[in-house]
Amino acid sequence: MMKHHSKAPALQIVRVLIQSFFLILAALALYFVISGKLLSIHHLCPYSIVCFGLNGAGFIRITEAIFATSIVAGFAILILSLFWGRFFCGYVCPLGSAQEALFSFHGKRYRVVARIPQYLERKFIYIKYIVLLVNAVMVLSGIAYLYLNHCPLVLLSKAPFWGMRGLIMLSFILLGSIFLERFWCRFLCPYAALLNLSQYLGRLFKIKRKMIRRNLERCTDCGICTDNCPMNINLLEKEVVDDPNCIHCHICDRVCPKKPVISSTWEHVER
Repeated sequence: MMKHHSKAPALQIVRVLIQSFFLILAALALYFVISGKLLSIHHLCPYSIVCFGLNGAGFIRITEAIFATSIVAGFAILILSLFWGRFFCGYVCPLGSAQEALFSFHGKRYRVVARIPQYLERKFIYIKYIVLLVNAVMVLSGIAYLYLNHCPLVLLSKAPFWGMRGLIMLSFILLGSIFLERFWCRFLCPYAALLNLSQYLGRLFKIKRKMIRRNLERCTDCGICTDNCPMNINLLEKEVVDDPNCIHCHICDRVCPKKPVISSTWEHVER
């Protein structure tokens, strides 16, 4: 009988290497901002065009090479998410990787205790769309700085000058990430909401997207994949996981006791 081998171990190694690379870049960027050699961490953020808008300081900075590159990258990631989903969150985003590492070191013991029931998860995930809407309204109203004052990346770049507001916000995200895996990604990140909206647009036009498929013939419905999903997605609901919150980390494949069950597929999602 031919033996089947999972690609999960190799994928995890590649993923960790990519995450480490961008974490190092982010750490260097934070150092340059804190030391005054770079004006704003948002010059490197693909979501910065939404934060700044096309007026005020954002319009002036748009001519700078670094900021312009970030804007192009932000649009490119949005377009690619039509086909690849939220790969950016699972591989590139340093804030997402930092949360994952933090939970891995300290939070796994709380996974069962702090696990949010699926019916509540489905309600809480809409908070990030509200954050995106509020941010967009602030940009159009010329008060985008109100959001920037609470952005975790901006707060980190102002480490030497933290006030009570900064300490409260960062402590909130820190504690949330310890007890709830990828807390910011799941519930609060406006760029995650934007990437999800891009996927919904792809669904509208029946664009094939990379998704996770579960082999129903081999799957025993043990639920280990769902219990270990960092985005708390119920992988047992469907054969093809069309949830836009999937970050393609393939942790479900890594922890599956009966391989091969999890694989990738390209399909369009029915509306």
